[in-house]
Amino acid sequence: MHNEEHLKLIRQGVDSWNRFRRDNPTIKPNLRGVKLKGYDLRGYDLKEASLRGVELIRTNFKAANLKQADLSNTNLLWANCRQTNLSGANFINANLSAANFSEADLTGANISGAQLWGAKFIKADLCGVDFSRANIGIANFSQAQLREANFREANFLSSPPSARPNFSRADLRGANISGVTVVGDFRRTDLREANFSGTVLCADLSEANLRGANLRGAILYANLRGVNRWAKLVRTNLLDAALSDADLSGSEFCNTIMPDGTLNNRDC
Repeated sequence: MHNEEHLKLIRQGVDSWNRFRRDNPTIKPNLRGVKLKGYDLRGYDLKEASLRGVELIRTNFKAANLKQADLSNTNLLWANCRQTNLSGANFINANLSAANFSEADLTGANISGAQLWGAKFIKADLCGVDFSRANIGIANFSQAQLREANFREANFLSSPPSARPNFSRADLRGANISGVTVVGDFRRTDLREANFSGTVLCADLSEANLRGANLRGAILYANLRGVNRWAKLVRTNLLDAALSDADLSGSEFCNTIMPDGTLNNRDC
């Protein structure tokens, strides 16, 4: 059960709440199970707060502090989390569909098993985030920092088949995207040292940097749900990439730097 006194303080406004937090730095707010749908919580200090199972549809958390907060099993549909500190937060099995996390700090957060359909992570810091078993849908990760992020067993397939997540210009250095089927936009993405081993990669990788990436056993062409897709490797850097047992038969090569440093212009 939630703490009724904490809920009353929340309703009194940001100044009263933040003063309470400053005066009681050791107290971890308990707001489990309450309904804060549509609340304006901009600038609230909710560090380490327990919001497990809370209804947060269209709640405004812009510039709030939710560092290491427990947001597991919450419904954040259409929530505004722009420029919010969510580092180390727990989003296990949460619904983040259509939520806006642009320019937010989610470093080290746990988003495993979450629903991300249509969520925006534009220019967000997602380094070290655990996306394992998450439903990526058509989330937008454009220009986000995703170094060492884990997408193991994540679901990248979308409906309709033409929809795809956007990772263009993102930093995915060292990310783990192994053993999954990926349909996405990776144009101009930094994928150095990323792990795609065993992955079916049906993506636009034009001008991406895959130097030193692990593509062992990967398939870079597939026919999914009756829609022909292929991996575009136009002006892509594959220098030092591991390609043993990788199937590149359906890929498009033009000005592509191969692992041995040679230039592949097969499809120019």
